[in-house]
Amino acid sequence: MTHQPPGSATTRISLESGKTWVFATALDFPGWCRRAKGEEPAIDVLLDYAGRYARVAGPDFAPGEVRVIGRVASDMSADFGAPGGPGP
Repeated sequence: MTHQPPGSATTRISLESGKTWVFATALDFPGWCRRAKGEEPAIDVLLDYAGRYARVAGPDFAPGEVRVIGRVASDMSADFGAPGGPGP
């Protein structure tokens, strides 16, 4: 997998699933991750927070089309409110 720089056409997402919660993490933007109860809702919440993340990431932050590149099972961290598994 190649690194996608900010402003690229694709935003690579990893999904980490626990028993109740799923974390969606943007692999090319450290710290941009959100959780919800299900894969699609987690991605939706992640995208809803793009504007908030942009204030931290700076003016060059320009996420592209979302592409899920991997799914991992959580070590129970997701259900306690933090991503914890290694990415794909």
